[in-house]
Amino acid sequence: MLVPPALGWLLAAAPVTAPADGLQWTAPPGCPDRAGFAAAIERRLRRPLAPGEAQIEAQVVRDRGYTLLLRLSVGTRSEVREVHDETCAALADAAAVLVAAAVEPPTSQEPEPLVPLPTPPALPEPLPLEGPVQPGLEEPAVPGEPLEPREPVAPAPVSSTMTRRPGGFLRLHGGGEI
Repeated sequence: MLVPPALGWLLAAAPVTAPADGLQWTAPPGCPDRAGFAAAIERRLRRPLAPGEAQIEAQVVRDRGYTLLLRLSVGTRSEVREVHDETCAALADAAAVLVAAAVEPPTSQEPEPLVPLPTPPALPEPLPLEGPVQPGLEEPAVPGEPLEPREPVAPAPVSSTMTRRPGGFLRLHGGGEI
């Protein structure tokens, strides 16, 4: 009668051994399983995770959405992250991105090859403009000659029918002012 509780206690106290590839994944039902998480990391790295390359402990718990608890060690670097989201799949994907970025950080020494852009089509010839090219300049009599300046045009006279009326300016302002 005491054997089942004692056996349960011993199993719960036994240390969890890490898999050979260093990937531990625990998630509630409905979340991606360990194989799905490993496949997401593989998609990000474009290769499988090598044994001993990283130590990953990822646990997803359900509470007002989902929470990812991630312990990640790569070489001498390690980090602990806690990420929240409404979906477990998004957390698995985020963890895969974090693992891939830690395993193979981007290097600025190897630029990606540039892809040549297609040559744009030739632009059509500009159409001749109607009227003067620029205000204040006459059209040249002969093409290619410099333009001659025109006499400035006087502003239109103010109509005498306009009368001066009292006016004002209304400003609405909100808030305090010192």
